Amino acid sequence: MRRFNLVNLTIVTTVFAGAFALTHGIAAASPSDYRAGMAGLLPEAAAWVAEAEMTTGAALAKPEIACSAPMAELGRRGGWIVDDLNGTGKLAPRALAGAHANLTASVARMTVAVESACGDHLTAAQVVQSTKPVYRNANFKLNNFVNRVFGNGR
Repeated sequence: MRRFNLVNLTIVTTVFAGAFALTHGIAAASPSDYRAGMAGLLPEAAAWVAEAEMTTGAALAKPEIACSAPMAELGRRGGWIVDDLNGTGKLAPRALAGAHANLTASVARMTVAVESACGDHLTAAQVVQSTKPVYRNANFKLNNFVNRVFGNGR
């Protein structure tokens, strides 16, 4: 549990530093660049979150799932998605920087939970469930931007 909290603290600190850089850094690229980057990444992140929710929930009934190879792979994929979100976040328009930072932070927090599920599958499932509202809100805002831009042909 102590390792889990230390890792969470590290992730949160990194995300806040990234959010500061996003909102106070160099001017963002064009909105169409951001849209293009997020068009494929948002569905990938959504599929991963759904799988994380399903897998950590299944681990409540069958704890051996928490220490399985698929759970470890799920954690690795979550890390890759967080890396992609961090990179794409540099293109975020200022109006979306907060939502992007929240999306990245929530996926990062879920990733840490999935990676530590073998030691504490109950906490992993609780973290994924408690983080989903932040993820859903940010995902909704970003999806509206991506779909609105696509719909208008801009």
